[in-house]
Amino acid sequence: MAITFAQLEALYWISRLGSFREAARHLARTQPSISQRIHELEANVGERLFVRSRQKLRITPAGAKLVTYANKFLALSEDLKADVSQGKRSIKRIRLGAVDSVAIVCLPALLRRAKELLPDTHIEVVIDYTANLRSALNSRKLDIAFLVDPDERPFLASEFLCLINEVWLGTGSQSWETRIYSPSDLADESVFILPPPAVPKVHEWFVTRGIQPARVSVCNSLAITAHLIASGVGIGILPRGVVQPELEAGTLKIIQTSPRVIPSSLYLAYIDQRRFEFQKLLEAAREIVSESSYLL
Repeated sequence: MAITFAQLEALYWISRLGSFREAARHLARTQPSISQRIHELEANVGERLFVRSRQKLRITPAGAKLVTYANKFLALSEDLKADVSQGKRSIKRIRLGAVDSVAIVCLPALLRRAKELLPDTHIEVVIDYTANLRSALNSRKLDIAFLVDPDERPFLASEFLCLINEVWLGTGSQSWETRIYSPSDLADESVFILPPPAVPKVHEWFVTRGIQPARVSVCNSLAITAHLIASGVGIGILPRGVVQPELEAGTLKIIQTSPRVIPSSLYLAYIDQRRFEFQKLLEAAREIVSESSYLL
């Protein structure tokens, strides 16, 4: 019996999403049909592809090897659909995702560089927070993404780029004393933070001293979060480099704290870098982040 595209597709999405159930949901199929595809694929190759360990699905070495081929087939399928839909057009597309801190600091330079390196490639940009970007990357709705402290996912290629220096901030109009503030000193303040992974980081910072913050609000826009803090309605944690203009203008002020905020890590994640355009964009992204990392 020949290996089918449907079998490889099922294998890919189970490995990517971590379960038969999630793969079935993504492919709009029943879970038994996805299980049947894998059963047939295992019969074809004569190897187990998945095993369960402590209620967690784990891929076998044979399965991992087969995923690399599945990835190639899916990539070729998408290229074929893109070429047919574009007809005679030669414009190619790379879907790039970025968190807003990277978008503010690095994206303009990266898009300018991409235009020089890849004049026939359209860089389609999505700005969002890490959880949504990671989900879009896993479902192949993005090709490349800048992620902050991403959770690990099977076979998601990623590489560390730099640390992001984050600080507590307050409005510049308030007289923050030149001293070190503890979690108990800030426990009654209104706190504005970005979505995960920022949310657990703030809570962990307070928990280090046994404090539970009472007034925490989540905002999915870095610019609005900075605006709210500058307006004096609360404090928050943001990357220092992103708000450097506000610090220099005096509309925001760094609140010195102990413990200090643990830096976040910026990663570059991608599905497949075999295409020439991907390689060029990845190289440019690494170079630009390296040049601009002091701003993060």
